[in-house]
Amino acid sequence: MSRALPLLMSVMAIALAGCSTTSSGLAQPTLDTVRAGDPSTPGLMLDWNDTFLPLAGQRTFTILDGTNTGQQVLITTTAEDDSNWTVDVTDRETFSRVLSDTGIVSPTTIDTPSGTTSSFTPPLPVIPRSLQSGEAAEAKGTIKVVNTKDPSHEVASGTWKISITHDADATLAIGTDELHCVRLHTVYSADLGLATVSRDTFDYYAPSHGLVATVFNQKIIKVIIPEKTSGTWISK
Repeated sequence: MSRALPLLMSVMAIALAGCSTTSSGLAQPTLDTVRAGDPSTPGLMLDWNDTFLPLAGQRTFTILDGTNTGQQVLITTTAEDDSNWTVDVTDRETFSRVLSDTGIVSPTTIDTPSGTTSSFTPPLPVIPRSLQSGEAAEAKGTIKVVNTKDPSHEVASGTWKISITHDADATLAIGTDELHCVRLHTVYSADLGLATVSRDTFDYYAPSHGLVATVFNQKIIKVIIPEKTSGTWISK
Protein backbone atom coordinates (compact mmCIF):
# COMPACT_ATOMS: atom_id res chain seq x y z
CA MET A 1 0.00 0.00 0.00
CA SER A 2 1.48 3.33 -1.05
CA ARG A 3 2.65 5.76 1.61
CA ALA A 4 2.69 8.58 -0.94
CA LEU A 5 -0.57 8.37 -2.85
CA PRO A 6 -3.94 7.11 -1.62
CA LEU A 7 -6.21 4.62 -3.33
CA LEU A 8 -9.57 3.25 -2.63
CA MET A 9 -10.56 -0.16 -3.14
CA SER A 10 -12.99 -2.44 -2.58
CA VAL A 11 -13.54 -2.52 0.13
CA MET A 12 -11.48 -2.50 2.20
CA ALA A 13 -7.64 -2.01 1.76
CA ILE A 14 -7.04 -5.36 0.36
CA ALA A 15 -4.59 -7.33 -1.82
CA LEU A 16 -3.74 -9.92 -4.62
CA ALA A 17 -2.24 -13.26 -4.05
CA GLY A 18 0.71 -14.10 -6.26
CA CYS A 19 -1.37 -15.67 -8.99
CA SER A 20 -2.99 -14.81 -12.29
CA THR A 21 -6.58 -15.72 -11.47
CA THR A 22 -9.10 -14.17 -13.85
CA SER A 23 -12.88 -14.13 -14.07
CA SER A 24 -12.72 -17.51 -15.83
CA GLY A 25 -13.44 -19.17 -12.47
CA LEU A 26 -9.94 -20.56 -11.85
CA ALA A 27 -9.11 -21.18 -8.19
CA GLN A 28 -6.79 -18.80 -6.36
CA PRO A 29 -3.90 -20.78 -4.81
CA THR A 30 -3.47 -18.53 -1.78
CA LEU A 31 -7.01 -19.46 -0.68
CA ASP A 32 -6.29 -23.20 -0.78
CA THR A 33 -6.41 -23.54 3.02
CA VAL A 34 -9.91 -22.04 3.24
CA ARG A 35 -11.52 -23.10 -0.04
CA ALA A 36 -14.23 -25.76 -0.04
CA GLY A 37 -14.14 -26.54 -3.74
CA ASP A 38 -13.37 -24.36 -6.75
CA PRO A 39 -15.33 -21.21 -7.62
CA SER A 40 -18.43 -21.87 -9.73
CA THR A 41 -20.35 -19.95 -12.36
CA PRO A 42 -22.06 -16.96 -10.70
CA GLY A 43 -25.66 -17.60 -9.73
CA LEU A 44 -28.64 -15.41 -8.93
CA MET A 45 -28.02 -12.92 -6.12
CA LEU A 46 -30.98 -13.43 -3.78
CA ASP A 47 -30.57 -10.62 -1.22
CA TRP A 48 -28.32 -7.69 -2.15
CA ASN A 49 -28.78 -5.88 1.18
CA ASP A 50 -28.06 -8.93 3.36
CA THR A 51 -24.92 -9.70 1.37
CA PHE A 52 -23.34 -6.29 0.88
CA LEU A 53 -24.48 -3.71 3.45
CA PRO A 54 -21.60 -2.91 5.87
CA LEU A 55 -21.83 -4.51 9.32
CA ALA A 56 -20.98 -2.18 12.20
CA GLY A 57 -18.32 -3.31 14.64
CA GLN A 58 -14.71 -4.55 14.71
CA ARG A 59 -13.32 -7.45 12.70
CA THR A 60 -9.83 -8.92 12.44
CA PHE A 61 -8.40 -10.15 9.15
CA THR A 62 -5.31 -12.35 8.87
CA ILE A 63 -2.91 -11.82 5.94
CA LEU A 64 -2.37 -15.31 4.55
CA ASP A 65 -0.14 -14.29 1.68
CA GLY A 66 1.54 -11.31 0.06
CA THR A 67 2.76 -8.09 1.63
CA ASN A 68 3.09 -8.44 5.44
CA THR A 69 2.19 -12.14 5.45
CA GLY A 70 1.25 -13.38 8.91
CA GLN A 71 0.16 -10.01 10.26
CA GLN A 72 -3.37 -9.19 11.39
CA VAL A 73 -5.42 -6.19 10.35
CA LEU A 74 -8.15 -4.59 12.48
CA ILE A 75 -11.07 -3.10 10.57
CA THR A 76 -13.65 -0.98 12.39
CA THR A 77 -16.95 -0.11 10.71
CA THR A 78 -19.00 2.70 12.23
CA ALA A 79 -22.58 3.36 11.14
CA GLU A 80 -23.36 7.09 11.05
CA ASP A 81 -26.98 6.25 10.11
CA ASP A 82 -28.79 3.75 7.88
CA SER A 83 -27.05 5.04 4.73
CA ASN A 84 -23.60 6.21 5.82
CA TRP A 85 -20.65 4.29 7.22
CA THR A 86 -16.98 4.86 7.98
CA VAL A 87 -14.63 1.91 7.48
CA ASP A 88 -11.30 2.34 9.26
CA VAL A 89 -8.41 -0.01 8.49
CA THR A 90 -6.12 0.69 11.47
CA ASP A 91 -2.97 2.64 10.56
CA ARG A 92 -3.74 2.25 6.85
CA GLU A 93 -6.85 3.85 5.36
CA THR A 94 -10.30 5.17 6.19
CA PHE A 95 -13.10 4.80 3.66
CA SER A 96 -16.43 6.58 3.47
CA ARG A 97 -19.34 4.36 2.41
CA VAL A 98 -22.70 5.76 1.28
CA LEU A 99 -25.81 3.82 0.27
CA SER A 100 -27.27 5.56 -2.79
CA ASP A 101 -29.94 4.67 -5.35
CA THR A 102 -27.20 3.12 -7.50
CA GLY A 103 -25.65 1.04 -4.71
CA ILE A 104 -22.76 1.52 -2.28
CA VAL A 105 -20.35 4.30 -3.28
CA SER A 106 -17.31 5.97 -1.73
CA PRO A 107 -16.97 9.76 -1.93
CA THR A 108 -13.62 9.93 -0.10
CA THR A 109 -10.67 7.88 1.12
CA ILE A 110 -8.11 8.94 3.73
CA ASP A 111 -4.63 7.43 3.39
CA THR A 112 -3.18 7.48 6.91
CA PRO A 113 0.56 6.97 6.20
CA SER A 114 0.76 9.71 3.57
CA GLY A 115 -1.64 12.09 5.34
CA THR A 116 -3.73 12.61 2.21
CA THR A 117 -7.42 12.47 1.32
CA SER A 118 -8.79 11.48 -2.07
CA SER A 119 -12.18 12.75 -3.29
CA PHE A 120 -13.97 11.07 -6.20
CA THR A 121 -16.38 12.77 -8.60
CA PRO A 122 -18.82 11.15 -9.04
CA PRO A 123 -18.45 9.02 -5.91
CA LEU A 124 -16.50 5.84 -6.66
CA PRO A 125 -18.75 2.77 -7.08
CA VAL A 126 -18.00 -0.01 -4.60
CA ILE A 127 -20.96 -2.39 -5.08
CA PRO A 128 -23.51 -1.41 -7.75
CA ARG A 129 -27.14 -2.50 -7.37
CA SER A 130 -27.22 -3.14 -11.10
CA LEU A 131 -24.81 -6.11 -10.94
CA GLN A 132 -25.77 -8.90 -13.32
CA SER A 133 -23.95 -12.22 -13.09
CA GLY A 134 -20.94 -12.23 -15.41
CA GLU A 135 -21.52 -8.69 -16.71
CA ALA A 136 -19.16 -5.82 -15.83
CA ALA A 137 -20.54 -2.60 -14.34
CA GLU A 138 -18.22 0.21 -15.45
CA ALA A 139 -17.76 3.83 -14.41
CA LYS A 140 -15.23 6.65 -14.65
CA GLY A 141 -14.63 10.08 -13.15
CA THR A 142 -12.12 12.47 -11.65
CA ILE A 143 -10.02 12.28 -8.48
CA LYS A 144 -8.53 15.04 -6.34
CA VAL A 145 -5.89 14.37 -3.68
CA VAL A 146 -5.31 16.91 -0.90
CA ASN A 147 -3.38 17.13 2.36
CA THR A 148 -5.73 15.77 5.05
CA LYS A 149 -4.71 18.38 7.65
CA ASP A 150 -4.67 21.22 5.10
CA PRO A 151 -7.31 20.50 2.40
CA SER A 152 -6.35 23.71 0.60
CA HIS A 153 -3.06 22.02 -0.34
CA GLU A 154 -3.69 19.94 -3.46
CA VAL A 155 -1.26 17.04 -3.87
CA ALA A 156 -2.47 15.59 -7.18
CA SER A 157 -5.47 15.27 -9.45
CA GLY A 158 -6.50 13.16 -12.40
CA THR A 159 -8.97 10.58 -13.63
CA TRP A 160 -10.15 7.14 -12.55
CA LYS A 161 -12.04 4.24 -14.08
CA ILE A 162 -13.43 1.07 -12.58
CA SER A 163 -14.99 -2.22 -13.63
CA ILE A 164 -16.91 -4.45 -11.16
CA THR A 165 -18.16 -7.95 -12.03
CA HIS A 166 -19.97 -10.68 -10.10
CA ASP A 167 -17.69 -13.22 -11.76
CA ALA A 168 -18.09 -16.36 -9.60
CA ASP A 169 -19.54 -17.94 -6.47
CA ALA A 170 -17.39 -19.85 -3.98
CA THR A 171 -17.57 -21.63 -0.63
CA LEU A 172 -14.95 -20.68 1.96
CA ALA A 173 -14.27 -22.31 5.33
CA ILE A 174 -14.06 -19.38 7.75
CA GLY A 175 -13.47 -20.59 11.30
CA THR A 176 -15.94 -23.42 11.88
CA ASP A 177 -18.37 -22.20 9.19
CA GLU A 178 -18.57 -22.97 5.49
CA LEU A 179 -19.81 -19.76 3.89
CA HIS A 180 -21.27 -19.62 0.40
CA CYS A 181 -19.86 -16.42 -1.07
CA VAL A 182 -20.45 -14.06 -3.94
CA ARG A 183 -17.15 -13.13 -5.58
CA LEU A 184 -16.75 -9.65 -7.03
CA HIS A 185 -13.86 -8.90 -9.38
CA THR A 186 -12.90 -5.22 -9.35
CA VAL A 187 -10.38 -3.61 -11.69
CA TYR A 188 -9.46 -0.01 -10.80
CA SER A 189 -7.01 2.42 -12.38
CA ALA A 190 -6.16 6.07 -11.88
CA ASP A 191 -3.96 8.49 -13.81
CA LEU A 192 -2.56 11.23 -11.55
CA GLY A 193 -0.09 12.76 -13.98
CA LEU A 194 3.30 11.82 -12.54
CA ALA A 195 1.83 8.68 -11.01
CA THR A 196 -0.49 5.89 -12.16
CA VAL A 197 -2.33 3.40 -9.98
CA SER A 198 -3.75 0.01 -10.94
CA ARG A 199 -5.47 -2.49 -8.65
CA ASP A 200 -7.02 -5.90 -9.33
CA THR A 201 -9.18 -7.28 -6.50
CA PHE A 202 -11.33 -10.34 -5.83
CA ASP A 203 -13.68 -9.78 -2.85
CA TYR A 204 -15.72 -12.57 -1.25
CA TYR A 205 -19.03 -11.61 0.42
CA ALA A 206 -21.27 -13.99 2.39
CA PRO A 207 -24.92 -13.29 3.33
CA SER A 208 -25.23 -11.95 6.90
CA HIS A 209 -21.41 -11.80 7.15
CA GLY A 210 -20.40 -9.19 4.57
CA LEU A 211 -16.81 -9.24 3.37
CA VAL A 212 -15.01 -12.39 4.54
CA ALA A 213 -11.99 -12.54 2.22
CA THR A 214 -10.12 -10.42 -0.29
CA VAL A 215 -7.31 -11.11 -2.72
CA PHE A 216 -5.58 -8.15 -4.42
CA ASN A 217 -2.68 -6.92 -6.48
CA GLN A 218 -1.72 -3.24 -6.68
CA LYS A 219 0.88 -1.37 -8.68
CA ILE A 220 1.78 2.32 -8.41
CA ILE A 221 4.21 3.83 -10.90
CA LYS A 222 5.70 7.18 -9.86
CA VAL A 223 7.46 8.69 -12.87
CA ILE A 224 9.06 5.36 -13.96
CA ILE A 225 9.53 3.57 -10.63
CA PRO A 226 7.00 0.79 -9.91
CA GLU A 227 5.85 -0.06 -6.39
CA LYS A 228 3.92 -3.31 -6.00
CA THR A 229 1.91 -4.71 -3.10
CA SER A 230 -0.22 -7.84 -2.86
CA GLY A 231 -2.01 -9.98 -0.33
CA THR A 232 -4.74 -12.37 0.69
CA TRP A 233 -6.81 -11.30 3.71
CA ILE A 234 -9.16 -13.67 5.54
CA SER A 235 -11.68 -12.81 8.27
CA LYS A 236 -11.16 -14.62 11.58
